[in-house]
Formats: sequence, structure tokens, C-alpha cells
Amino acid sequence: MPDMRELLRIARQDAPPALYNVDDIVAAGRRRKRWRLAQRAGGIGTAAAAVVTAGVLVISNLALSGGGGAAEPVGIASQPGPFVMEASEPFTFTFDGYRMGDYHVLPPTDVNLAYQSTNIVRYGKNYAKDKTDIAFVGAMTVYQPGVFRPEKFLSGTKLIVQGREAYRAQLTRMVSNQIDGNGNFINGEEVPYDALAWQYGPDAWAVIAQEVTRYGPQDLPATTQIAMAERFTLRTGEPVKARLPFRTGYLPAGYELLSVQGQSMTSPHSGMVTFVYGRADRSLESLTGPVDLQRIRKVPSIVVSLLWVDTPPPDAKKRTSRCNEGQHWCKLDLPGGEFWALAEDPSQTLADAELLKVLDNLDFATIKKANTWHPIA
Repeated sequence: MPDMRELLRIARQDAPPALYNVDDIVAAGRRRKRWRLAQRAGGIGTAAAAVVTAGVLVISNLALSGGGGAAEPVGIASQPGPFVMEASEPFTFTFDGYRMGDYHVLPPTDVNLAYQSTNIVRYGKNYAKDKTDIAFVGAMTVYQPGVFRPEKFLSGTKLIVQGREAYRAQLTRMVSNQIDGNGNFINGEEVPYDALAWQYGPDAWAVIAQEVTRYGPQDLPATTQIAMAERFTLRTGEPVKARLPFRTGYLPAGYELLSVQGQSMTSPHSGMVTFVYGRADRSLESLTGPVDLQRIRKVPSIVVSLLWVDTPPPDAKKRTSRCNEGQHWCKLDLPGGEFWALAEDPSQTLADAELLKVLDNLDFATIKKANTWHPIA
């Protein structure tokens, strides 16, 4: 399942004219995202590739949070205060979003046992139309102490950030502007981008990575990345527990929650939420970068997503069952007609009956009210 970074990119492609408000833009992003899934919900196994182009969201009267003035890029910080870095409780958020001039590190909404992550956007001004532009320019990943291995960065430039060893490097990522009917990017190519790895505590690493498209990297230069890293701090209060929009009444034996992606169905920067269940994964104990638990095909898992209902594409076939034959993918229409849920096994191992049993035993909170969602125990 494509992640929230893809959602923002898709929303930019389908952004409405400037006279629309933020609700229209959110709907546009959801529509583009869900049409891909609706191909499958309508019974299509494969579909013509869709083109995704770079751009910006044009948002009217966008309310900004986490204010703060512009900060000058900094190369070296003062020595940090003494403290011992301990792992945070599973599925908690230990930092807040923050502003730096035109840049906004959004509050984190994605978390697994190894790290938390969030997106970085840049706000601009379209003076001709007197509207605010917002562009997705990068991502921040904050790892649990002892998890991240910076080996990909060691050939880059060594720095001191927050008084500790850090590295700035140019890495490459396979990117594409085409998607197949299953939501997978195809016909990709390697594109370089700038990234920064620094320690926010002893052996506790975080990474800022510039977003890239086939047309090149977005506007998040190395000096700005360093300034963001210098500004980064952990929450002074208790960590915030991630929440689920449902309680599970059934999971296969030995399955547990592995990943949370999204904390709201109504915020401007999200259009779906996704949760991965499976058996304990020791590979998360030592990483050189983020992993896509939604796409792991080596071992059985159950990926549960919640989406807004939308009109299927014109070429979507009318489905005759809740599952797509041979795809290990099933759906559940929720009361009220606004939302639907899906469950799939990317390894294509679990039977449809098992996926349906998971879906049919979900007990949902009030989906539109994130404060009614259930904190993860």
C-alpha cells in the first residue's frame, strides 16, 4: 500500500484550482489515491499505469500549527546536556512537529517498533493568486536508540550536530512516475538526493532525507537539513501513545501489531490509515534505513487499511464478491457509506477466509473523531 508520502504526491497531481478550499484539496488527494484502490475494489486485477507528476498543493487560508520564526542554518551546536538515552515505549511518539521559517516538520503519525517518521513540507506564497502553496520536500525518521546503523552515510561528510557525530551524504533512491493497478511504482530509475544522519542522543540516530522525483530532488538543501537537526528535541512531557480506529476481535495465532501509519482520517495531510499485523520481526532491531512493512512479501502478514468511499473509475468492473480471487485482498463496507476497510496479505499466503475473519471482527471507534480512537496498550 503506498504510504502518506505517496498520498501527498498524488494529491499534488490532482490539486484543484486556487479558488478551492482545503477540503476540496483533501478530497482531490483522497480521490486520486482511492481510484487506484477502487480498481481492485471493483474487481480489476491489473490496470493501465497512471502518471504521477510533481507539483504543489494550492491551499487557501491554511491554518498552521507549531509556529516559530525563521532559523538560520547552523553547522555546529553547543554541547548537549548529560542524559542517558533509553528506548521509548512501543508505539509512542516522542517528538512534536515544529516550524522553521517556511519549513514545517509535521507532527509524527507513523510508528513501528524501530522508529517514528513524519513528513517535511515547505510553505510558499503565490502572490499572483494570493494563495498559499505547500510542497512536500522531505521526510524525517527518528530511530530507537541502538537501532540505526549509519553505514550508508560513512562515505559522506562528517559533521558535528547537537555536539555529536553526524554525517551528510548524497544517496540514491529508485523513483518512478508510473503506478500499476496494484499501487506499485514501475519503470523506476535511480535519482540522487541529500540526506543527513545525526544523533539526538548517545547512539540514537535520526535521518532527514530530501524528497525526490524523476525530475530531481525537492527544495530541502543540506544547510536547511542541518538547521532542522539542530532544532530537533524530544518532548518534555510523556510520550504520546499512537491510536487505532478499531479493536481487533480476531488475529491469526502469534500475530501482533507491527506498524502504524496515520492517526486521523480528517487531517489535511492524510487520506487513509494503515496498520500491519504479523509475527515478531527481529529484522527491525538493526536497520540502515526505513522499511516498508506493507510490501514485505517474504512472510505472511495482514495489512489493514481504512479509506474514504469514492466513486470507482469508469473502467472498474463491478465486483461480485468481497475478495479479489487470487490476490489475497478483501474488503469491508462500513455502516454509513463513508468509509471502507481492506485487508490483504502481501505474501499471498493467507486464505481469503482468514482475511475476512479479521475484517468482520473489527470493532470501530468513531472514525471521524480521532480522539475516540483507542490508545495502543
